Amino acid sequence: MEIIKQNPRMAWRHYGEMMVLINPDDRNLHEINETATFIWNSLKEGGLDKEALLSRMMEEYSGTCDIFRPDLEAFLDQAVHTGIFLRESVEVSSGRSK
Repeated sequence: MEIIKQNPRMAWRHYGEMMVLINPDDRNLHEINETATFIWNSLKEGGLDKEALLSRMMEEYSGTCDIFRPDLEAFLDQAVHTGIFLRESVEVSSGRSK
């Protein structure tokens, strides 16, 4: 399974409902809107997979997964590309005992 995590090297500051993030590796500044800030904050305690993020967005905002999924996937792809988030593969245990 793949999880999305905050890049721990990012410096950030809230400005109202928006945030500004700075990547120290390339010194780029990123302004993110309220929804992207919600996603950033959802990842504070560690990584989540896309389905868990999607569930949190549906709880927070009015909409269905059909509406949110394409935008979430596009945002995450861009955010990973710019270094805001990191993708990490984790092994999922089957829960079966031998």
